[in-house]
Amino acid sequence: MNKKNKRKIIIIALVALISLACLYRYQQINRNVAETYEKQGYHIGENVDLDNLKLVVKSYKFVQHKQGDNVDAIIELNIKNISNKTIDASPLVENSKLGTQFQYQDYADISNEDYNHLKNLKPNSKIDFTLTYSVLPGVIDDGKNKNEFKFYIANELYKNEIIKKYKDLKLYSKYVYLKS
Repeated sequence: MNKKNKRKIIIIALVALISLACLYRYQQINRNVAETYEKQGYHIGENVDLDNLKLVVKSYKFVQHKQGDNVDAIIELNIKNISNKTIDASPLVENSKLGTQFQYQDYADISNEDYNHLKNLKPNSKIDFTLTYSVLPGVIDDGKNKNEFKFYIANELYKNEIIKKYKDLKLYSKYVYLKS
């Protein structure tokens, strides 16, 4: 074998060895990464079981005050603390989202009284309250999204289920399908 052939064989062997090392490391890094995303949908009026809470979306409606203004998406809910301790259910207001396929509204308006009640939800108590999201009028008027709104529930309220699903390499979320 001449020198040129030996050099080519050594270079090819080094490239193959480095490629195998990179592939091994890539698999090692990604071994415990979630591979799928599971969403569990509910309908209006259905009980949504959360950690120590039960949630029901009772109704929703869209209200436009003046032509061209944003539209209020008004969601009426009921939440019940099913535990024997006081729970902070305020993440429902702070981290839940109203969304279509492409747009999400993550700021909800609620009365101070209802918010304070959610912040310290007493054992076995329940509260009816209303969340209001401001939605751009074009999102509703385009006809495509009218029946596609979903109310995504804050992950903090069902952490135990999320952890259980993640052990099976799945990401997980819950939403209520708002359909007229």
